[in-house]
Amino acid sequence: LAIENYKYSFDKAEKNILPFNSETIGSLYTSLMNSLIRDFYKGQINYKELLITEEFYIDKNIAGCFAENSNSSTLEKRKVKRHKGIYSHCFFMGIHSSSEFASLIPRGNFYRKYGMGIDVSSPPDNFDVPEIDPKKSQREIIETLTSSGACYECHQIINPPGFALHIYDAKGRFRMNEFDVAIDGSGTIAAWDNFAFKDYFELANKVAEQDSPYKALIDALYEFYFARKINATQLNKAYDLFKNENYQLKPLILGLFLLEEL
Repeated sequence: LAIENYKYSFDKAEKNILPFNSETIGSLYTSLMNSLIRDFYKGQINYKELLITEEFYIDKNIAGCFAENSNSSTLEKRKVKRHKGIYSHCFFMGIHSSSEFASLIPRGNFYRKYGMGIDVSSPPDNFDVPEIDPKKSQREIIETLTSSGACYECHQIINPPGFALHIYDAKGRFRMNEFDVAIDGSGTIAAWDNFAFKDYFELANKVAEQDSPYKALIDALYEFYFARKINATQLNKAYDLFKNENYQLKPLILGLFLLEEL
């Protein structure tokens, strides 16, 4: 996922349609991969911890994205105050933005799929776009567009995490207001018994306690290694293994290959 997003984002940065230049994208990508390889793959942190981590690799080039200060020319692991979980990493926030604005629907769709592990159906081919008041906030516009009809079924899942992640601007920097208007990051997750959260940080904590994020990772890894979807029986067995191994990555990978041989 990180590698594919890097290739995609680097091309967009070169065309000046991202909030970062290619050099910053490179630093953010290296920061992200340090968390994934040094920490997660090598067993320094498990997946549950990764979902709610407050430690990120930063240097002077990208410290501002994390609302931190740094004079270091090399990436250093540091606890930050305004980010929580690997999916709030400035790399992911930046590539799901335009050159100027955070993109709430792409962010929400990204987080519900990879962070929350909740599936939705494909969007309809055709739909009517209602008249939009340009004075409204992004949230109000999106709610107007998706609060009824064919869009609602999926957007009741996509919108809440997108609204929650609106606390990060196009570069992934934390903010409480947009255009002098307070950002409302609250929402409800219908798929989780209408769980209500006040902000992204509360949502991230809830995510880490669900089964679906861990099963989504298993499903993605299995498809990556074997080029097909895992079946329900295998998924449940792999999840039990993952949970019993304290959500460590290497035992899961080994378990998937052993499962395939049975």
